[in-house]
Amino acid sequence: MTKYFFPIFFLVLATKAYSQRDSINNRDIYSTSLKINFSGLRIGIEQKILPRTTIQLEGLYLGGSYAKINPQIRYYPKFFKRRLSYFGIGYFYKHQEYNVTDSVRITGTAPYHSKKFYISKYIHAITLNYGFAYDDKIFKHIVHFEFNLGLGIRSKKSNRYGILSNEEIDYREAFIMRPQYEQDTKGKFAKYPELNLMLTLVLPLKK
Repeated sequence: MTKYFFPIFFLVLATKAYSQRDSINNRDIYSTSLKINFSGLRIGIEQKILPRTTIQLEGLYLGGSYAKINPQIRYYPKFFKRRLSYFGIGYFYKHQEYNVTDSVRITGTAPYHSKKFYISKYIHAITLNYGFAYDDKIFKHIVHFEFNLGLGIRSKKSNRYGILSNEEIDYREAFIMRPQYEQDTKGKFAKYPELNLMLTLVLPLKK
């Protein structure tokens, strides 16, 4: 259930914000804005490069075990009543390494026992994005709350280390996570559909 909580929560907030048309300020896009992406857990900056086009760069680096970067080009069409609505195309890269504890056993024997093994994964994704923002104030400073919907394709390569060739994982008994979501792709990228809903706090820096 928890994996559906945040998308549903952000969708409800986005619907509520979209209905508040009177609170929308039709100001133009800012030249430079600082961004804090709550659902993507990354920070970044958006810079205007043409009158209605911006380039955005978000990322997070926590050493060699966790890194992600998300550049995006956005276009804000004039025909929207809401001038802070946009279409965009984005690229997403992520590298993550972490330990997993799960039930394993020697093939053909019992019982299962707990064992820690190591996951290393790489993700690349291309998405088409639609989003909008609405104005608000925090301590008398103008901010934007931005909602983004992205659809695209994801390529993921995942490798498991520490499981021996004569050991098997019990997919029905998982202590931390179900490892079928972290299958070893044996050095190849597997493709999946990509869907993301994101909530971002935008702090305008320069008009």
